[in-house]
Amino acid sequence: MNHPQTAEFTLGWAHDNIKLKYSRLVRTLADKDNGWHFSAGNTSATQLEKFRIEDMAKKMKTMAPELWDLLGMLLSANRRSDKEADDAMDVDLPEGNAKLQARKLVERREALIRIKKVVLLSVMMQSTNSKCNAFESVFGIFLHAANTPFKVIETLAHMGITISADAIDNAVRSLSRETYHTLRAMGQTLLVGYAYDKFDINFPSVVPVVEKSTNTLTHLTSGGLIFLEHGVKADDLRCSEELWSKSPLNPALYPTTISPSHTMLQLERHLEDIHPETAHPSNLTRRERFNSWLFRSDLVKYGPSYFSDFSAMLGKPEMVEQIPVVKMRWAPARSLDIKQSTVDGNIQAIPEFLEQGGVGDPTEKIEGLWERNVLSMIPYVILFHGDLGTGERIASLLERRSIEATPWRRY
Repeated sequence: MNHPQTAEFTLGWAHDNIKLKYSRLVRTLADKDNGWHFSAGNTSATQLEKFRIEDMAKKMKTMAPELWDLLGMLLSANRRSDKEADDAMDVDLPEGNAKLQARKLVERREALIRIKKVVLLSVMMQSTNSKCNAFESVFGIFLHAANTPFKVIETLAHMGITISADAIDNAVRSLSRETYHTLRAMGQTLLVGYAYDKFDINFPSVVPVVEKSTNTLTHLTSGGLIFLEHGVKADDLRCSEELWSKSPLNPALYPTTISPSHTMLQLERHLEDIHPETAHPSNLTRRERFNSWLFRSDLVKYGPSYFSDFSAMLGKPEMVEQIPVVKMRWAPARSLDIKQSTVDGNIQAIPEFLEQGGVGDPTEKIEGLWERNVLSMIPYVILFHGDLGTGERIASLLERRSIEATPWRRY
């Protein structure tokens, strides 16, 4: 290599062969079979959920180890080798936490280098095959979610780090279509509850203008559809007519036909009778036994260190009727430009969320975002969840609209 007559020729020969080898590796990485081809117009939520940079890094390292090592060396050209860094970790440091902190810094540096390797290889792969754009597509959707300016997205797209703004819009439309069909499929089972609440976004003015209001806070409503688990069936909720026939809000009923309202004390006693007390050796009630366990638990967790020795003896609280733990299945609904903190806002929000779920009264004419074609929910009860303020406003609108002729208009 150092011979004056052959060094240049040898280096050139080696350089040409290495270039051919690395170009083949990039073409291999960009192959469709590796799963990194991403069609923005057919983007799905599953693709986004499964995408992980860590998995991409492992696969790249396995398929192109030489190229992976080369990028690592070039990205750390002015640093000590990994072996020297590991040796430094083995040196006894004066402070107890200093060694741990130094190791965390090394791990963080290595993680950042892995991310940079993935980015660089993704740019090479996308430049080799424009359809190999998994990283660029996911990053582009992130930029859209972060409200990144158009010019910044286009600049990054020219660098090969993200897809174009038009492609991002196609991906967002694809996700919107998928969400639309997902919400309708869930809602038309009639086995979902609707949860919603207000949220605020501040849109400060870049250039203050006298004509503009100083109030830059926008009030919106977010919500979601949640599956009713634990064996609930649609027939269990087919009781709308029966509930209305016994409702105190029903103006067609005479006062004598309405069951008298229970006092809070009567309701509490009724709840206590669901699981009657049984004799126990401690002579404590079920509630007292739970309070006793909770007191011991607080001592073990938050009391003096002496009590932590008894953690193994603490055990679990007594179970009365355990509700099986299941993974909640839900989907976020489209946010609404509605101020939910008023009764009128709730009157607007409820049919909007039902429309997204694909249910309602087919005889009513309501302009939907995509299509009308709703499933009749008239015989069924639809559950809504919200905070106490939402409950009060819904109770108010139910009373206000109780004189309406159809269940849909009374909702």
